[in-house]
Amino acid sequence: MSYCPSCKYQFEKGLKICPNCETELIEHLPEEHEVDEKWMLLKKYHSEVEANMIKEVMENNDISCLIRFDVLHDSLLVDSSTALLYVSESTIEKAKKIISEMISVQKQDSKK
Repeated sequence: MSYCPSCKYQFEKGLKICPNCETELIEHLPEEHEVDEKWMLLKKYHSEVEANMIKEVMENNDISCLIRFDVLHDSLLVDSSTALLYVSESTIEKAKKIISEMISVQKQDSKK
């Protein structure tokens, strides 16, 4: 197996470059030291693509993110949101501010 050191995704052997971020793949990910960090739900998204776009924005602003999928609720049709975006507790306010600014810009653009 090959791994992307940036996205941490696992790929079949034979690939040399990550198709997501174009980083050169490696054979083993380095061991990560566990950090006692509390993760908080930032937002629910209706698609993995949308969640990954916001994740990229957050990471470009030095905010670590996790995306989890709410499979149980989706299978029961309780909630249409599928991708849950989490950020560390220490960065939640910064992340909320970034999302608020993005929404504000979208509203301004839609008025033009």
